[in-house]
Amino acid sequence: MLIENPYDPHNVAAVLRSAEAMGLLHVHVVLADEWVGFSRRVTQNADKWIQVYLHRCTADALAFLRRAGFVCLAALPPEMERAPDRCAFAADRPLALCFGNEHQGLSQAAIDRCQGRFHLPIHGLSESYNLSVSAALAIDQATQAWRRGRRQLGDLPKGVQQRLRAAYYVNSVRHATDIVWRRLAERAECSAGETPQSWNSASTHARTELD
Repeated sequence: MLIENPYDPHNVAAVLRSAEAMGLLHVHVVLADEWVGFSRRVTQNADKWIQVYLHRCTADALAFLRRAGFVCLAALPPEMERAPDRCAFAADRPLALCFGNEHQGLSQAAIDRCQGRFHLPIHGLSESYNLSVSAALAIDQATQAWRRGRRQLGDLPKGVQQRLRAAYYVNSVRHATDIVWRRLAERAECSAGETPQSWNSASTHARTELD
């Protein structure tokens, strides 16, 4: 998914939490100003498990997604689009759901560069949902359609899953990088028939060999 020029970093943090909970791996954010970060208290550390891409230009971000094989869909208010009351997301190609900021929505330039549009129906008197709520509702419908169409929970190749698992281990354990270097050093020494050295000299040896 993509968020264009978000106004409130806390809303972005809430979107990240929902996106990760529903199985998304990539979130793209187009920044209008300097990025001030997002609250870990809001994300509940969900940002550790997904990949956040920061862009300065909407056109470049959408071009990147399209080159990667995604169909970009613009989120619009119901009154701007006569779409069915129920979102009908395709399940045959990867989708990139694109949302604007909380006050102005998507820019016209972003809408023009998207390959399709969708809206979330509103049945009460409110004019819109909060950004994080909109994202959660749309992601839920899109991911359910994707999983039904593919008849499986995920779509990552086994090699990518293994690399992600390794990265998650690193993000979960304190001093994980030091532990990895130590194990690599011990393995290199054992394979050479040497007695493991002290941590400092062994880690230097491992780095030199790997470089």
